[in-house]
Amino acid sequence: MSTAQSSRMAMAGGVPPSSSSVRGNRPFRPCDDCTCSPGLLSRHGKRSSIFFRQYENTRRRAHSSANNQLSASNESVYSSDTLCKNFKEVNTTERLLHLRNEMRSNDLCCYIVPSEDSHQSEYVSEKDERRSFISGFTGSAGIACITRDLLNFNDEKEPTGKSILSTDGRYFNQALQELDYNWALLRQGEDKLNWQQWCCNEAIEMLKGLGLKSNKKPLKIGIDPKLITYEQVLNFKSTLEKMLSENSINGNSSDYIQLVPITENLIDKIWGDFEPVPSRPSNDLILLDESYHGEEFSSKRSRILKKLSSSKKSNDDSKIKNYFVTVALDEICWLLNLRGSEIDFNPVFYAYLLIDDQSDETILFTDSKYDDKIKQYFESNRIVVKPYDQFWESLSGFVTEATNDATTFIVPDNSSWQLIREVSKKTYKMLHSPVDVLKSVKNVTEIANAHRAQVLDSVCLTQYFAWLEDRLIQHEALIDEYTAAEKLTEIRKTKKTFIGNSFDTISSTGANAAVIHYKPPKENSSMINPQKIYLCDSGSQFLEGTTDITRTIHLDKPTEEEIKNYTLVLKGNLALERLIFPEGTNGYQIDVIARQYLWEQGLDYRHGTGHGIGAMLNVHEGPIGIGTKPTSIKYPLQAGNIISNEPGYYKDGEYGIRIENDLLVEVVKPEMRFGDKKFLCFENITLVPYCRKLIDVKMLDKREREQINEYHRKIFDTTVQFTQPQSISFKWLKRETAPL
Repeated sequence: MSTAQSSRMAMAGGVPPSSSSVRGNRPFRPCDDCTCSPGLLSRHGKRSSIFFRQYENTRRRAHSSANNQLSASNESVYSSDTLCKNFKEVNTTERLLHLRNEMRSNDLCCYIVPSEDSHQSEYVSEKDERRSFISGFTGSAGIACITRDLLNFNDEKEPTGKSILSTDGRYFNQALQELDYNWALLRQGEDKLNWQQWCCNEAIEMLKGLGLKSNKKPLKIGIDPKLITYEQVLNFKSTLEKMLSENSINGNSSDYIQLVPITENLIDKIWGDFEPVPSRPSNDLILLDESYHGEEFSSKRSRILKKLSSSKKSNDDSKIKNYFVTVALDEICWLLNLRGSEIDFNPVFYAYLLIDDQSDETILFTDSKYDDKIKQYFESNRIVVKPYDQFWESLSGFVTEATNDATTFIVPDNSSWQLIREVSKKTYKMLHSPVDVLKSVKNVTEIANAHRAQVLDSVCLTQYFAWLEDRLIQHEALIDEYTAAEKLTEIRKTKKTFIGNSFDTISSTGANAAVIHYKPPKENSSMINPQKIYLCDSGSQFLEGTTDITRTIHLDKPTEEEIKNYTLVLKGNLALERLIFPEGTNGYQIDVIARQYLWEQGLDYRHGTGHGIGAMLNVHEGPIGIGTKPTSIKYPLQAGNIISNEPGYYKDGEYGIRIENDLLVEVVKPEMRFGDKKFLCFENITLVPYCRKLIDVKMLDKREREQINEYHRKIFDTTVQFTQPQSISFKWLKRETAPL
């Protein structure tokens, strides 16, 4: 690293690599020309496990050549000790310098970089991974905030400032490993400030430093208005006003600090200076057969328009033309009975959709490719296709042509700031998208297919766990996490309706299992240690449906602590599955059911207990959920929802436990009512056994033992027909489903 780079890193709050630093009581001495993160380098100190030293001795006699190479390298196969030699981590110093130069050109004191794309997608294509580009953090959730120090006298030549990455508990460990010295981690729910408060606080401190009276123009905090929802903007402005008041800065807040839209994304402007900018994918569309979706587009469109018309308050309102704008990609896919492949693991395609309720025409804005069959489908359903980039121009045209007393633009409540800026020029109404709610309630066809998808995936997972145990224990093979995950994908590919994984497989051994959203690297992935806990969280996209299943296993002798904590997690999982509840109950109200046994021991987990699951769509589907987030309160569970049940426990640096099943919400029985309310229950549609070695039967009551035994009987009876009687899969399945 050059002297200039070292200087910039120091001014940005980092530590120059030419010096030594201390993280806690652990000294840190970087290697020459290293750009690794401190978290990455800290893993170099891991010791080889006792298992490997014993294992290496037994293998050396038969494989002396290979083992001599391992021995000579003096590296542990159970940790990524060679990462520094083989990986070039993102050094964000120069990237931040370029960004701050752009911030100066736009007169900004702070710039915000969200994770989402202009459709507010949770997972995005490479084209939209701006936050990852600027921070080096690759998790799916988080927001980056970068300041430009207005008090820096050398701002014209070398602007400086601070940079933080805010993320939730699923990614604390990952962020610490991936962020370099230019960045600080803001832990959502644990640190004193959230990212909004941090940005406002930094701007206020700069405002004070410049002098309130001498500063004649307001400080500006910028963001791309397509990447933040209007609701978030309102919340940010409310936070800003409150913090200004708390600092005795009274009057109109916009006179002092403003949140401003920067329509030309600043990350896009500098991206090409460092690496080729990814292009937006444009792949082939898939038209689902009715046997997979169960309801035609025309019927879905009519139901949506009926929902929208019910919001009209008078007969005069019925004469008003409504333009309904749909921006969420999975909603568009569900409505049109189409699927795509333009975001990894999510069978969606980039598009906007516009419905005019006074016309039978629907406008689809997309660049995705389609064949003659889909072309005919569009024509027969009066779906007009226009280029993706024409959406904003067309919307502006509709807004210009609209009359305030005869036209209303109906937009979803998660609309981007830019969308609201456009439609607010005329009359608009914001509501929660009816498509989102309708999509979450599966019809009879989708439910039947969900059961079939679970059988397919359960057979694959049975084969996978049997193979893994056989290779590691019987054949004493060395298998790393990444190779194991690839093997699972290979097994799934044997199913003819398999489209792909529903997310990156979390294949994690030992301490890596404590990283909630861990992804094994392709190079230097940790070897799976059979003496440690192994956690596998994986899912599939079959034409029949989407799955999301987690199993935690142990192949040798787990510790008493691991057995106890696994059983506590299992008890919470079973309790939630048994729950019977009245209509109108939401996920916030029942979250405690899964946590109760952990709480009794002073334990907990930093993620939600459940999320909605799509029908060959996004593995995380709104609007329902089980957890403590406000969104879990707004939308009660309904018969036909499919939702995950995934309590866990994670001990940093040692192990992680999670047990995840997919549950179908259904009516207990029609005659069971309290007033007008029916009662609902869960059906566990996942068919993968729990790990017998990790269950302390003494901690289970009679009802829990019967529940597990009944579940295991169901698994065996349903899946045994798909296994060969003499196979290792059959033997594993029979052993793991035997009565407790």
